[in-house]
Amino acid sequence: MSNMLCPHCQKPINPAKLLKTQDKETKECIVCGKSFTGSKKSKFCSNACRCKAYQRKKKSS
Repeated sequence: MSNMLCPHCQKPINPAKLLKTQDKETKECIVCGKSFTGSKKSKFCSNACRCKAYQRKKKSS
């Protein structure tokens, strides 16, 4: 394992975590339709939209 250090704080970097943070893509929020950058599995642009989706789901049940 190589000893990679953060250029800002000089702490060791976990290579697996580094790859995960680079795995971002532009997506569209399923609640408000805004574009945002997130992971492959993200669906919402913000916590507010996540809560709105939960309330809608809860209300329809």
